[in-house]
Amino acid sequence: MSSCGGILMINSVDTNILMDILIPNSAQVQSSLRCLSNIDSNDELIISEAVFAELGSQFPSFNDLIKF
Repeated sequence: MSSCGGILMINSVDTNILMDILIPNSAQVQSSLRCLSNIDSNDELIISEAVFAELGSQFPSFNDLIKF
């Protein structure tokens, strides 16, 4: 059951959270991972087109970005 009383929640993740996970030795990696792990497995997790574009600069290829 969803964490919101059976209502599907759609969670949007900001670039900063994902960058904390991607950047080696980030000071906020544990906090960001904890935030993501708190999302109920029945809920949706999305990123916006802007976040997708911002993340693209961190990957050597489009395929690597998609795999992430």
